[in-house]
Amino acid sequence: PILDEEKLSPEAENFLDKTIKNSLIVIDDYPDSKYIDKAYLLIGISSFYKQSYETSINNLKKVINTEDISIKNEAILWTAYAYLKQEKIDNVETYLSMLSLNELNLESLYIYHIIKAEIDGLNGKLNNSYENYILASETTLKNSRKVYVYRKLIKLAQESDDIESEINFIDLLLDNIEDLNKLKDLKVDWIEAKQKIGDYEDIIFEIDLILSDPIYASIEPKLLIYKARSYKHLNDIVSSKQVLEQIVEKFSKKNETSEAYYILASLAMYDDFDLVKSKGYLEESIEQKSRSEYGKKAKE
Repeated sequence: PILDEEKLSPEAENFLDKTIKNSLIVIDDYPDSKYIDKAYLLIGISSFYKQSYETSINNLKKVINTEDISIKNEAILWTAYAYLKQEKIDNVETYLSMLSLNELNLESLYIYHIIKAEIDGLNGKLNNSYENYILASETTLKNSRKVYVYRKLIKLAQESDDIESEINFIDLLLDNIEDLNKLKDLKVDWIEAKQKIGDYEDIIFEIDLILSDPIYASIEPKLLIYKARSYKHLNDIVSSKQVLEQIVEKFSKKNETSEAYYILASLAMYDDFDLVKSKGYLEESIEQKSRSEYGKKAKE
C-alpha cells in the first residue's frame, strides 16, 4: 500500500499468513534446522507488511546477531523500517548506523533507500526524498518495486503541490505499467496535471498521439473533452467547436456529451451572442445526463 492506512489485498494477507504459519512450523518442529534464522526473518518481514510492527521487531531481533551476513543485514534494515513506522527516528538511525552499505545486496540496498526517502519526507527534505526514491528504483531489479516507488513519488509530489515533478514521475510510471486500466487512469492523471500548469499544446499533441490506440477507445469521449478544453484555453474557438461537435455526433448519453453541449452553449452565448442556440444546447446537455455535473449546471 502507498499509504499506511490502506489495506492489503485479501490475497496478500493470505500469503503472509501462510508464510508465518510455515515459518513457525520450522521453528517449533525443527529447532536444529539451518533455516531457523531465515524463518524468524520471514516472520519479521511478514509481520511488518501486516503492520504488526512490535511483533516484527521482536522476531527480527532474534537474528540480528547471526553469522549469516545477508540475513543479519536484512534483519537490521527491517527493524529500522519497523521503528520508522512507529516514528521512533532515533532507533531508526541507530540501526542504520550498524550497516555497511557495500555489504548490502541490491534488494537490501533498495530497502535502505526507501527508509532514507521516508525519513527525508518526514523531515520536509523533498528533494532528498525524491533522490532516495529514485536511487531505490534504480537499485531494484523487480518491476513491482519500481512501480511502488514511482507511485510513492507521484503521491509525494501531489502532496507537495509539485506539479512538474508529478508529471515527470507519471512518465516514469507509464513506462512500467502493464495493467491497461491503470495505464488509462494514469494517462488521465498526466493530462490533468498538464492542465494545472497550462501545457495545453502538450495535451493536444498527446491526445492526438493516443486516440488511434485501441487501448484508449473506452475513454475516447473523455480524451476529446480534454482536447476541446485545451483548444478553448488557447483561444482557438474554431478548433474547440470542431472537437465538441465531433463528441456529440459520435457519442450520446454520457457525462462528456453533456459537458460538450454545455461548452457549446457557453460559446454560443458569449462568443456568438446567440441566445436561442445557447438555450438549445443547454436543453441538449440536460437531455444527455440531467444528473451529471454539467446537466445540473445547464438547468441553472
